[in-house]
Amino acid sequence: MARHVSDGVLGVGIIGLNARTERQIVPGFAAVPGATVVALCSRDSQKAERVAATLPGCRAFTDLGAFLRTPGLDVVFVGTPPDLHAPMARQALEMHKAVICEKPLATRADDAVALAQLAAREGMPTAVNFTYRDVSALRNLERALRVRPIGRLLHADLAYYQGRALLPGARIGNLHFEIGSHLVDALLWLGPLAGANAVVSAIARTTAEEEPTFRLALLEMDNGALITYRVSKATAGRANAIEVDLYGTVRSYRLAFDTVGFVLREADWERPAESRLVEPAPDLDVPYSAFPAFHFGRLLEAIRSGAAFPDFAHAARVQAVLDALQAAELSGRASPVG
Repeated sequence: MARHVSDGVLGVGIIGLNARTERQIVPGFAAVPGATVVALCSRDSQKAERVAATLPGCRAFTDLGAFLRTPGLDVVFVGTPPDLHAPMARQALEMHKAVICEKPLATRADDAVALAQLAAREGMPTAVNFTYRDVSALRNLERALRVRPIGRLLHADLAYYQGRALLPGARIGNLHFEIGSHLVDALLWLGPLAGANAVVSAIARTTAEEEPTFRLALLEMDNGALITYRVSKATAGRANAIEVDLYGTVRSYRLAFDTVGFVLREADWERPAESRLVEPAPDLDVPYSAFPAFHFGRLLEAIRSGAAFPDFAHAARVQAVLDALQAAELSGRASPVG
């Protein structure tokens, strides 16, 4: 356990307030037993004061330095736009605070690596908010891979579809950062269960739009497996839909889910034309209403006790893949993962 993290109630501070933060993140942290939200920081003072007023003893700030000096502040959650993640996380680490950062950790792998190294030097625990690590669908797939392995991974298809770009006035943003980072995290999480430990290169294409709504890539793994990667914000009929197909030397799994519910199917090479439904494990089920407290509780447990969750070092590996994807798009050639 890092020397500065309290063994009692953890004081949490949140930087950045938007609709999602107000709806999920603030109440999620506030609902975790053994934690209390002690401070909020936002450019909008009225918003910070309004949200802070809903939490007993919570203080509102617009100045980051003053926020970081809040008495009882143990853990900082950085929920600002991606270009501010690295500098704000660095400032918090330098003030000897544990840090949970929204994904992606940075906009360049060099910055993510530097943050991971700083956290290690300072002995500060870190975590990155890869939300899908706690979604029942992917946790069921992980268990299936452990209980009934697929052998050596041969190839896989990963996709994340949203329809939000079709709405009037929609903001597109960087698809790799906003939704693709979840797919890369899932690949680096699940791949080692089938002998694929790292991404070594990327070939990528995107739609010819000022703000692309669809991005496509082919990723090569260190064991030779090839992975297709698709991210879209212009897919009608999808809210937050993820599809994962893993094909190994022994069997395959196909997972599909959207906001609620999932379908996981299994097939093996002895009966290649058949697939079977994998029943959900009851102990991995987390109702939608209970998810925020469960997920943010897991994040805080990673900070408090070192429980398994993606930290800054892992996020730097994710960022290296994102860098390669963007370099491949610009060059039109395969880009190595640094």
